[in-house]
Amino acid sequence: CWSLFCWTCMLNQSGDIVVVAELWIGLLRFVVGLEVTPLRLWQMRHLVFGLGSAQVLLTSIVVGLFAYFWGNTIQVSVLLGLGLALSSTAIVIQWLHEKKLFVTDVGRVGFSILLLQDLAVIPILLLLTILSADMGDNVVGFVSVSLTKMVITSLAIYIIGKVTLKPIFLFANKHGGSEVFMALSLLVIIVSASVADAAGLSMALGAFIAGLLLADTDYRHEISSLVTPFKSILIGIFFLSFGMSINLSFIAEKPLWLFASTLGLMAIKAVIIFSLCKLWKQTTAVSAESALLLSQAGEFGLLVVGGDLSVGLMEQDVGQFMMLTVGLTILLVRIVAPLSGNLGQG
Repeated sequence: CWSLFCWTCMLNQSGDIVVVAELWIGLLRFVVGLEVTPLRLWQMRHLVFGLGSAQVLLTSIVVGLFAYFWGNTIQVSVLLGLGLALSSTAIVIQWLHEKKLFVTDVGRVGFSILLLQDLAVIPILLLLTILSADMGDNVVGFVSVSLTKMVITSLAIYIIGKVTLKPIFLFANKHGGSEVFMALSLLVIIVSASVADAAGLSMALGAFIAGLLLADTDYRHEISSLVTPFKSILIGIFFLSFGMSINLSFIAEKPLWLFASTLGLMAIKAVIIFSLCKLWKQTTAVSAESALLLSQAGEFGLLVVGGDLSVGLMEQDVGQFMMLTVGLTILLVRIVAPLSGNLGQG
């Protein structure tokens, strides 16, 4: 723990913590890609693309409007709406695993919404790049070039990987040990993410495509188990670094506003998720449990706020306030989650 703390301090001082955050987001997207097989997506298509899309869009609009009327610019309001619409994949998935809820209706609904949220990260990161870039009057041209690069790079990674990865992993499985297999898995993630980054896209997109490629192999479960420890280490550094970057004096200066914002954000998300679950013909118990489980903002909200601050889109005071709000919603998950379980049993 002390080594982790010291390493995080050095990263904060050097400014390289953004790279660690991107690596962790990339690993998380890679694991999501491993889970997203075409068959599974087809079986869950109504919940993933129907319920999940409706939740992200509706929550983004409501939260974005609140942010805009609170005095933020349109760009910041859009990014805040999209970033805060997403829940904490790492925390909720861990809770579902601990309580063995994946086989239940709550687990199915929760995973479907989280899966769509994870897929939405890619266009949100692209939007953050577009809004933070100095485009001048050539907005359409910049967006067209960005989308074209994304399509060409994604297709190139997928096609080349489809041809080469299966025989390489088959050879490594026959002639190499577990260390070789782990090194090869990490190499695939790094190469795919680096290619996407070199093309001006997010590393998370490249890592996600790598996950999709390896999802069709017989080794996806083994690869997932090998990558999980690295993901856990990076998430610890990620949360610790953002905690160290927060100005705690804001809590003493604006405790009531922070408390109101935290509960308000969670209430907005819970009401929207509950209403949409009922619209998708889920029971009241499942809708209520899912709404409470997913009511918090997620780690990606911290990354969006940090990205806004780093490119100067958001004022420091607003950024500190929003990071504290997101952090408080994440802290409240462990209190809200047992309550949601009681509702599900009721």
